[in-house]
Amino acid sequence: MHIRAFATLLFALLCSVTVSAQTTADWERWFDEWCTLDDVEGQQAEAMYDVLSDLHEQPININIATVADLRSLPFLNERQVDDIAYYLYRNKQMQSIGELAMIESLDFTTRQLLACFVYIGEPQAEKSPTIGQMLSHASHELLLSADVPTYKRSGDDNGYLGGPLAHSFRYRMTAGGLRVGVIGAQQSGEPFFKHGNKLGYDYYSFYADMRLKGALKQLTLGRYRMKTGLGLVMNNYFSFGKLATLSVLDFSSQVIQPHTSRSDNQYMQGAAATIQVVKGLNVTPFVSYREIDATLDKHGNILSVLTDGYHRTQTEMDHKNRATQMVGGANIHFTRDGWHVGATATYTRYSRDLEPDPTLVYNLDKPTGRQFTQVGVDYGYVSSKVSVRGETAVDGNDVATINSVVVQPTSYVALTTVQRYFGARYCGLHATTFSEGGSVSNENGLYLGMNWQPSEHWQLLAYTDYAYFHHPRYIAYHSSSVWDNLLQAKYTSGPWHATARYRCRYRQRDNSSHKDLIHQTEHRVRMAVGWQNERWQCNTQADVVHSRYEDRSTGWMLSEVVAVNLGTRAQLSASAAYFNTDDYESRLYVQETGLWYRFAYRAFYGEGVRCTMALRATLSTQLSALVRVAWVKYMDRSVIGTGLQQIDGSSATDIQAQIRWRF
Repeated sequence: MHIRAFATLLFALLCSVTVSAQTTADWERWFDEWCTLDDVEGQQAEAMYDVLSDLHEQPININIATVADLRSLPFLNERQVDDIAYYLYRNKQMQSIGELAMIESLDFTTRQLLACFVYIGEPQAEKSPTIGQMLSHASHELLLSADVPTYKRSGDDNGYLGGPLAHSFRYRMTAGGLRVGVIGAQQSGEPFFKHGNKLGYDYYSFYADMRLKGALKQLTLGRYRMKTGLGLVMNNYFSFGKLATLSVLDFSSQVIQPHTSRSDNQYMQGAAATIQVVKGLNVTPFVSYREIDATLDKHGNILSVLTDGYHRTQTEMDHKNRATQMVGGANIHFTRDGWHVGATATYTRYSRDLEPDPTLVYNLDKPTGRQFTQVGVDYGYVSSKVSVRGETAVDGNDVATINSVVVQPTSYVALTTVQRYFGARYCGLHATTFSEGGSVSNENGLYLGMNWQPSEHWQLLAYTDYAYFHHPRYIAYHSSSVWDNLLQAKYTSGPWHATARYRCRYRQRDNSSHKDLIHQTEHRVRMAVGWQNERWQCNTQADVVHSRYEDRSTGWMLSEVVAVNLGTRAQLSASAAYFNTDDYESRLYVQETGLWYRFAYRAFYGEGVRCTMALRATLSTQLSALVRVAWVKYMDRSVIGTGLQQIDGSSATDIQAQIRWRF
C-alpha cells in the first residue's frame, strides 16, 4: 500500500506544478500519437525516432532548402515539397514561419510539424561554397552518454564479458551542406578493449554527407540509409505505420540519409550519390559492403541473420561478423508536371549461403542461396486533389506490388486506399513498406483510411485494414488473416489538446498446441489530455486493453508527464505511471521523456509503478548536461527479468547522464 500511496502523491505533485517551463518538442507529442502497438514492437518506431530526432537537432534553413532537403523530411509528400519549392521560387524567401499557412497543401498538422524542423534564415548565393569556405563556418557537437544501473543482474557475475556500465559518444560537424560524424557505443554487458573489441567500443558508425547545388546533388560516404520508390526493393530508412500514414501521407520517392543512430541494424556501408542528368531526371547509384552477425549450421551456411546488435556473451560474440554482405544498385527517377516514374535495381551477394532451418514451417518460403537480384518500377501522379503512387517489383521467384490512392475533395478531407500484394517467395532483403506482417513477403491486403479536419481544432482519423497471409508465418502454421480497425479523434485549442483512440484487432494465430488456428481479439482504448504554453506542459493519459486469445486478459495504465523550467538555464521533466494487467497479452506501453537522440518506449505488464525524472541544464553557451533517473517497482513478483538479465528484487533504478558540447 505504501507504493500506491507514493504513486498517488507523486501524481498529485506532478499535476500541481505551476513553475514556468520550456515545453518538449511538439514533434515528440505527434510521434507518440502516430505510434501504434505494431510500430513500437517492431523496429519502425525506433527508426522513426532516430530520423526525426536527428532532423530536429539539425533544422533546415528553409530559405536555402533544396528539393532533396525537403524530401528528407519524411512527413512531406511530393506535392507539398513541390509547393514549398515553388513558393520560395516565386517569393524569393520567407520572412516568418507563419507564411507556411499561405501554402494550400500544408494543413494545420503539417505546418506545426514543419516548424519543428525548419527555421527562417538568410538566403545565400546560388553558387555552392567551396570546402574551405564551409569548413571556416563549421559547427561541432560532441555528446557523451553513460547508463549506470544501480542493481546487479545474474549475468554480471557469470555470463557477460563486460561490465554493467553502458556508454557512448557521438561527434558531428556541420558546415553548410556538409555533415561528418562518428559514433561509438557499447551496451551493458559488452566488453570494452577486450574479448574481441580491441578498438574499444563494440559498435562504431561513421559518415560524411554533402548536399550540393550542381549536377551532383548529394554524395554520402560511410554508413547510410536509403529509400527508393515505396520501399519494395530498397528501404532501410523507415516507413510510417497505418495511423501515421493518415496524418503525414508519407510516400516520398528517394531518400539518402546518413546513419546517425546507435542501432547496429539496417544500414548500408559504402557510398551513394544523386546526380541530376537533366532537369527532372536524377540517377542514384549506391554500393555497400559490410560484415553481418549470423548463426551458422554445421555446414557453415547462414541459418539466420542477427540484427539485435548484442555482443555480451561468448556465444553472442561468436556470432559477430560471421559473414559479409555486398550490395550494389541504382535508382533512376524522372519527374515532370506532377508525373513521376522511377526504377530501382539491386544485386546482393553473401559470403555464405542463406539456408534457414527447413524444420520450421514458416521458413519454407524464406530466401535461400548466395546471390539475389531485385528490380522494381515506381510510378505516380500528384495533383491538388488526387495523389496516385505505386511500385511493382520482381526477383525471379515472385512479385510484389503496392499501390495507393489519396483523394482530397476538399482541404479538410483526405481519403486513402492502399492495396498490396507480396508474393510468399518474393525476396525483399532490403525492403520495408506499408504492411501488416512486418515484411515484404506473404501478404495480400487492402487498407481504407480517412483524415477529416472539419475545423482547425478538430481532427478525425479512421482506418480499416484487412490482410491475408496465404502461407504459414511465425505465429500461424497455415493460411491466416488479420482485420485491424482504428478510430481516433483529436481536439486542439490554444494550449489544450485532447486525444481519444479506439482500436479493435482480430487475428488468427496458433493455439497453445500449435495444431489449430484460433482468433485473438484485442481492444485498446487511449484517452489523453494535455495543457501547454510557453511556460509549462502537462499531459495525462489513460490506457485500457482487453485481449481474448485462449483466455481473457485485461489491463489498464494511468500515466502523467510534466515539464518545468527552473529559470532560464535548466529544465526539469518527470513522468509517472501505474499499470495493472493480467499478463503479457494485455501489456501496455508508455513513452517516457528521453535523452538526446534516445528512443524511450517501455512495455509493462503485471502490477507496478514506473517513475522517471530528468534534469537538463545549460552550463554555458557551449556546454549542456542532462541527468535522468528511472525507477520501477513491481508488486506481483520478487524478481525482474529472466536468465542472465534477471534482477533479484522487485524494484530497479537506472541513472543516465549526458554531456553535450557545441563549439
